[in-house]
Amino acid sequence: MRRVERALVGEYVNHVRAALQVASRANHDRVLELLELPDLVRGYEQIKLDNVARFRARADQLWAELAAGSLK
Repeated sequence: MRRVERALVGEYVNHVRAALQVASRANHDRVLELLELPDLVRGYEQIKLDNVARFRARADQLWAELAAGSLK
């Protein structure tokens, strides 16, 4: 569990750095949602691991939308 938590810190820092590079008025909502994703990671043991999976899946989805310029 501790390894996953430590890895998440680095992942989040990378997301923040990359988001700052692409942030614009047009994609503000997506970037903001990306930066708020750590709020998903709550709970203990398996609950937290499931939430980490949700965090990663949503981050991947948001990056795909940002890359495609999609503002659904």
